[in-house]
This record gives sequence, C-alpha cells and structure tokens, in this order.
Amino acid sequence: MIQYCIIYDLMNQSRAIEHTSTGAEIITTCFVSWLYEVGKSPNEDQCVLLHSNGVCAICLSPKHQLITKYAQNIESVDFHSGSTDRAANRVSGKRKRGGQQLQQQSILCAITCSDGERFSIRSCVQGTLLEVNEQLVSNTSLMVSKTVSDGYIALVLPRLQAADKIVAGLLSEDEYMNRLEIQ
Repeated sequence: MIQYCIIYDLMNQSRAIEHTSTGAEIITTCFVSWLYEVGKSPNEDQCVLLHSNGVCAICLSPKHQLITKYAQNIESVDFHSGSTDRAANRVSGKRKRGGQQLQQQSILCAITCSDGERFSIRSCVQGTLLEVNEQLVSNTSLMVSKTVSDGYIALVLPRLQAADKIVAGLLSEDEYMNRLEIQ
C-alpha cells in the first residue's frame, strides 16, 4: 500500500510530497514545526515537529552544527544517557505504558564526530518517550540528508494538558528565522 507523506523541508523552505511504501511512522499529514533554542547560538538548536495527534518528532534544526559544519564527519550516535538506554525503551497499550519519562532538558542521545566533537541532543519537550530512531546508529547520514523525515531523532508524547505549555517554550519558524537575521 502506498501512502503519501507531506514533508516540510526547512533547509529549502519548501513542501514536498513523498511516496512511501512503509507505514509512514513518523510524519504523515499535518504537523506544525517549532524550534527549540538550546543556547545563545543557533549552532545547537533543535526542531520539534508537532503532529495533529499530539506526538512530537524531535529533529535537528537546519542551522545545527551537525548539518552546517559536521555533515560528513558524524561518526556515531549513542542512545545511552548515563545509566539509561533510550534504545531499550518499550511502550505498550493505548496509554503508552512503560515509556521513559522525559523532561525538556533530558538527553536523548550523544552524537560524536570524527574529530572528537560531541553533541548532546535534548528532548525539548516534557513527556513520554515513544521511540528513538535506531536507524541512525547504522546510518548517521539520515540525520543530515533527511532531517525531518527518516532522520528524526525521537518521538515524544507530551501530556495533553501540557500542549500549550510546550508551544509557549518554542519558537515558530518565522520567529526563529527573524531571530537568526538579527544575530
């Protein structure tokens, strides 16, 4: 069965329709793109794609150093955060029981480049970890080449009551681009 996925490409600021033969687990039809500022520099900002069903896909922002500077030098992705293995996360049932609880600053993974530079990728939203993209372990280039589709880092389900609070802490694409022009 062929499904259509509407993907918003932040790098080229255009919409594209992709045909996939898989279940299109990540981003299927409607979502809103929000950006999370990690620090004072846009070099480590991340993107949160909020789907109409409430699930958030965590991705890298188009200005993240891993995309702009280290695209060819990503060596490894490690989903172990301290004593917690994010890749071992398993959820079950309608209410997604068993998922790891995340805070906005929780580290999802560490990405290491060939020169030894290390980047910590944060959750950006408070909620339940549904899954991490284990494909990134064997194919790190997905993070750069298909940032908002196959290169997503994790899927997080925030509590429904927290949706307004989550959006309040993020920037819309226009706000983010305006802030980059000022810097």
